[in-house]
Amino acid sequence: MTRGGDTMSASRIKRALLGLALLLGTTLYAGLTLASEERDDEFYDQLRDSLYEDDWTGNHCGRLDAFHTYIGGLYLKLALIDRQVDRKEADLAATAKPSVQRAIARQLERLAADRADMLALIQVTHEDAAATSLAVDGEACDAPNLYFVGSAVSPFLDQLPGSYGPAPRPLAALSDAQGRIAHFFSTEIVVERPMAADIASRWNGVIMAELPAVLPGEPELALVLVDTSLADPAEFPDFEAQLTDTRGAVIQVSSEQGLALLTIAAAEAAAGHMIGINWIGRPGGYEDGYLAESPTGPNGWTDLPGGAWSNNPYNWNHMRAGSDLGLGVVEAWTLLDEAGKLDNKIGIGILDGGFYPGINDDFPVGFRSLSVVGATAALNTSGLDPASPDHGTPVLNTAASAADNGRGVVGTGSPVADTIAVFTGYDLFHTVSALDQGRIAGARIANMSYGGWIPMGLEWSMAPFEIAFLALYDAGMVLVAAAGNDADNNDNQACIGDLCWETGVNWPCELSRTYCVGGLQTRACFDPDPDENGWCGGAASLTPRQRAPGSNIGRVSDDDTDIGSPGDPTVDIFAPYRVVVGPRPGNPSGVHVIQGTSFASPYVAGVAALVWATNPSLGPGDVLASLHYRGDIPRDAEGVRDPEVKLIIDPLESVSSRLDQVCPCVSIKYPVDGASYNEGQAIVPRATQYRAGANLVSADWTIHIGDSSGPVQATRSGMTAPSIPVTGDGTHTYRLVARFDNGDIVTDTVAVSYGNSPPSVELLSPLAGATLTDNEIVRLRARAMDLGYPGGMPDDMVRWYLDDNPTPIAMGDDTSVSFAGVDLGFHTLRVVADDGYASDSDFIGFTLVAGGDNAPPSIEIISPVDGEVIYGTAVGIEWVTTVDFQAVATDPDPADILQVDWFMAEAGGSLQYVGSGHQILNVELRVDSCFGSTFTVTAIVSDGVNPNRSDTVLVTLRGTEIC
Repeated sequence: MTRGGDTMSASRIKRALLGLALLLGTTLYAGLTLASEERDDEFYDQLRDSLYEDDWTGNHCGRLDAFHTYIGGLYLKLALIDRQVDRKEADLAATAKPSVQRAIARQLERLAADRADMLALIQVTHEDAAATSLAVDGEACDAPNLYFVGSAVSPFLDQLPGSYGPAPRPLAALSDAQGRIAHFFSTEIVVERPMAADIASRWNGVIMAELPAVLPGEPELALVLVDTSLADPAEFPDFEAQLTDTRGAVIQVSSEQGLALLTIAAAEAAAGHMIGINWIGRPGGYEDGYLAESPTGPNGWTDLPGGAWSNNPYNWNHMRAGSDLGLGVVEAWTLLDEAGKLDNKIGIGILDGGFYPGINDDFPVGFRSLSVVGATAALNTSGLDPASPDHGTPVLNTAASAADNGRGVVGTGSPVADTIAVFTGYDLFHTVSALDQGRIAGARIANMSYGGWIPMGLEWSMAPFEIAFLALYDAGMVLVAAAGNDADNNDNQACIGDLCWETGVNWPCELSRTYCVGGLQTRACFDPDPDENGWCGGAASLTPRQRAPGSNIGRVSDDDTDIGSPGDPTVDIFAPYRVVVGPRPGNPSGVHVIQGTSFASPYVAGVAALVWATNPSLGPGDVLASLHYRGDIPRDAEGVRDPEVKLIIDPLESVSSRLDQVCPCVSIKYPVDGASYNEGQAIVPRATQYRAGANLVSADWTIHIGDSSGPVQATRSGMTAPSIPVTGDGTHTYRLVARFDNGDIVTDTVAVSYGNSPPSVELLSPLAGATLTDNEIVRLRARAMDLGYPGGMPDDMVRWYLDDNPTPIAMGDDTSVSFAGVDLGFHTLRVVADDGYASDSDFIGFTLVAGGDNAPPSIEIISPVDGEVIYGTAVGIEWVTTVDFQAVATDPDPADILQVDWFMAEAGGSLQYVGSGHQILNVELRVDSCFGSTFTVTAIVSDGVNPNRSDTVLVTLRGTEIC
């Protein structure tokens, strides 16, 4: 390849002229090839005519070469004008005659006008040369790259607020002939930290910030503010020619300061230093201006009648397997749940700005945030690109919005995502810092829904960032980025013969080990008439699973076996371009539609988290391989590959293929690990299984007191087993052993906490103060209650004791005993209910006397039933009912006449006489609270000879069943 300059003399002349042009504020022609100084005006006039009048069809490179020569002549003319200006200004200073001064002033005015005309002509000619430089079928012209300062390109802002100090940071931009624009900070370069002080000193600069290496192989970087006035942009072409072999590009720069910054960076890079220009990306995504949104959600995203909105994501077509997209995110969640993998949380870092959790109200529980932009708050702060100030909110929603909370939407990775919102600037220096800090905070996946483009020829300025990205990947991070929304090919090439190169670098997509995501048509246009709705992109856009009209693409190989690799510098995979998101400052009304590869990218980041959750020991390459090689290669009916969509994400296949490697699996769903349960509850053990081709043979449960080595409290069988009452206190372990027909034995355990409810006991019979005989069988009755034993406490937990004897005389809440052989006189009778964790007791005093020939009577209340709950009828502010009192009284001596007396007491009160007789009808009970009260009903029988005997029951009256 040839480079500009015919001789050393011509090179020196060129540099002098270019330097003079810069000093005079002209546009700059870099890569100038001068003709000899003997060429006259007639030569350049004829050349100009040929440029605009001749037919250059098929020879655009020849025309571009002619433009190079013609522009050289224009700069010579400009230099001659400036020399004349210098001479006239010298003459003006040397004369004192007013008439001569006036004449010279008129000549200077004419020269100024000529100079302005020449500058305008140079500007137009540069732009015409740029148009000529457009490659035809990828053919580049063997001519030097041309950089010039022009007015047709400008940065998206003149400056951004200071990040490492109060001073604002000026911006510049450049564009190629196709109109692709790159933005950069016009006074900043990124250098290796050990060289920062020397480079800063050379350019009267200041080290603004440093990034220490936190990973093996990661470079130590510094951000240096330089004085661009020290640069000579005339030297840029020679530096640039040493750094790249690309040819034929015409690049317009927005300001002389910007071109000076490129010169400083190129000078240091040509000297052998690793230099980065601090390129600035922009958030991707077309904002949602085309849908009438509602707080409940837009129609058209389900196959329900009329496409009605559903709050269940299992109905959303861009999430479920059964839709025309067929992606299967929700089904992948189900598989992970069945396999017990949802507890494997995977850190996802969302690098962006404009996170508004309060307005969105759908960020995941426990999400974290951090900022790498000076003192800027991570949350509730506008992002640093004014065109998308709330961009981070819908991006985070797409990857990790909270699930099953009755609000907003749900992110693809929500069930397993440990989400970190990382507020960052969109430049590369901040991006590396954000990746480092996000990784330290726990992010294993980083999503970058922003990016930029630079022309090939400046690819050397990406070197520090290439190395940093590679080190982050090697340290275990999956890096995911949006392909862009310019409907462009990220892999456009230019060639001279067999020598080819890409015309630009789309970053971060094409940085080392970054997984680049394009946008897939999610569904038909919202109004299927593309003539009325230009945003639909024409009839082709009506077909799901094709490229969304705005998405960038990459090359797609014709070789079926060559589907690329995760490190391939192209658009690796495609995911939904249009998604639904929750409220944000730019659209606070509710769930609405948004579109762009900015949302395809976090869609994939969330799926990557699902894949990683199958086996957290996987490396980033394993995760990307599961996404990539389990993706769906789109083909038409004849089997021909889609020329634009290389690969479609397949979440269900990506997840299931990894589960097949680590399963069969079983997962205990209930009881919940770590949960607390109280006595009175019953647990129905339940588990799920992921078979991975094997069939379940048996599922056996053991419930242990303490850990799994503790005593077995109960056993059950089945994936859903019969209920187990909660009894006891402290830790209990549920262990499931599942056996499969392939010989696999899989176990799962959960530990739960039981909360004991202490028992209560009330001694009902005999009554306190009773007189008993030593020759009768005495009935012992107590009410023993424990929530752990809703059917009644076991007999061995209810024990009766006489006086201070530690040995029980009987067990059970309804039993009998003889006091034969017991000393006559006063005794105490005590009943104790003990569930093994707590106890309660009640006692009475009684007198034991010698029994005679006449045996005492006995009595049993048959109505009301002990423990019965009765519901009353509302009367005014009270609830009232009537109850029949009935008892069976017997006596071994038929001659005895029995007397039955009834007494009743409301809870907390004393017994009151109700009446006499074996039966009393319609006894009224009355309460003034819906929750009711408990009544004690006692019947006492006397035969006139022996001591009385009694029976007692408890009955509850309530207002209604539910109060």
